[in-house]
Amino acid sequence: MVASDRGADLGWLSEGQREAVLAPDGPLLITAGPGTGKTAAVVERIAHLVTAGRAALTEILALTFSRAAARTLSARLEARLGPAGAAIHATTFHAFGRWLIERWWRELGYATAAPAVYGEGAARALLLELLGAGATEPPPERELAALAAAVGDGRLALAEGQPPLAGVADLVERYGRLLRERDAVDFLAMLAEPLRLCREHPPALARLRATYRHILADEFQDVSAPQYALLRLLAAEHGNLTVVGDACQTLYDWRGADPAFLLDFAAAFPGARTVALAQNFRSTGHILAVANALGAALPYGHQLWTANPPGPAPVLHAARDPDDEAAFVAGEIARLLRDGTVAHHRKVAVLARTNPQADAIRAALRAAGLPCGGAGGGRDGVRVGTIHGAKGDEWQAVFVAGVEDGLLPHRRALEAEAAGGPIGAVSLAGELHTAYVAVTRPRERLYLTHCRRREEPDPGGGVAARACRPSRFLAALPAGGLTPAA
Repeated sequence: MVASDRGADLGWLSEGQREAVLAPDGPLLITAGPGTGKTAAVVERIAHLVTAGRAALTEILALTFSRAAARTLSARLEARLGPAGAAIHATTFHAFGRWLIERWWRELGYATAAPAVYGEGAARALLLELLGAGATEPPPERELAALAAAVGDGRLALAEGQPPLAGVADLVERYGRLLRERDAVDFLAMLAEPLRLCREHPPALARLRATYRHILADEFQDVSAPQYALLRLLAAEHGNLTVVGDACQTLYDWRGADPAFLLDFAAAFPGARTVALAQNFRSTGHILAVANALGAALPYGHQLWTANPPGPAPVLHAARDPDDEAAFVAGEIARLLRDGTVAHHRKVAVLARTNPQADAIRAALRAAGLPCGGAGGGRDGVRVGTIHGAKGDEWQAVFVAGVEDGLLPHRRALEAEAAGGPIGAVSLAGELHTAYVAVTRPRERLYLTHCRRREEPDPGGGVAARACRPSRFLAALPAGGLTPAA
């Protein structure tokens, strides 16, 4: 039996959330800024579809990007709907793709229903084998990476019924054939093969359309072209596609994510209803002012509001070098815990643009006797990891380290800006998205730190000191909105 503990009482939701929950059938876009309660809106919308008799549990497909997000959604659906809520297919795009391959393996040309999953290393080895480089010197890494990207693009084009570029067409065909002969899939196959299934096997597509009468896609700003194409195919007949996202939080443009799919949703789906969630429940007023200032620098930026108190002003700390930066972070965390401002280590996070930045910080935390852990681990300690790994999480206090040109924004984005074009799919706008995500993680306290100098490897094999400049993004923040560290 499906639980209905809240029934039709949606008074605890915001006006925007209620509008999203009760929206009629058809295409629906929910634009949801950080901390605006999008997960609650999605869970309640699904619950409403079920309890109002608009959809059976097994007729709902909910897709997101990370396994953690999928687990959270599944758990909240079960809490809301009771054990029967487990019947809802809530999963990641890649896991759904693998499930489709395992279900229609014969149609796709696999030998068994459980193909092996090739990671990045195995996929690279397969490409080298096809190049005949198994027993010879492999091509330079830059050339191999470019070729792998071209083959990947060709595989996706082929899955969508488009011819790959002439230069890689043969390699694309051989790579896909060899994967199937080895009874294996790589991560790209989990996107490409479902598209190929729907295009080449109409009965499978018809079955999927009949099964899933309501489709919801979270983090829609991070969908790539093949994921978008699959969603359109599945929802083409009934049109019941709900997407949730925020263009300001696009993080995976280097993986092919394109916020244009979200921004142009209403044009692509005539008659689509749009609901905006703009009330932030997470952060204090001062933190939200910083977020709004960064968002305003984007052409599609939006302004959030909160009924929360202003709270303490965010802190800006200029450190001499990474060791001094790490010492400040460790000392301030220890003080917050000592005076009771923060109740537990796990309520604090230190976020950085790159993994190597975290080494000095972890060492300083350990020296201060503070437990810490990386992304996905150390739940009882201070979270130390990258901004990208923190998407969807929140903490009472957050330290964003290395807020300086060359790190945030990353030097590759600055080089791209100077060259007048993208380099390796790293853009200045993408870096601003990353900064926006970082400053919207804390509930009560935000710290931004940067260094005046860093040591980096030099061409001769040694190290050289480099002068650092505070991030250009800091110039967008409100005057007087940051407090210099004591």
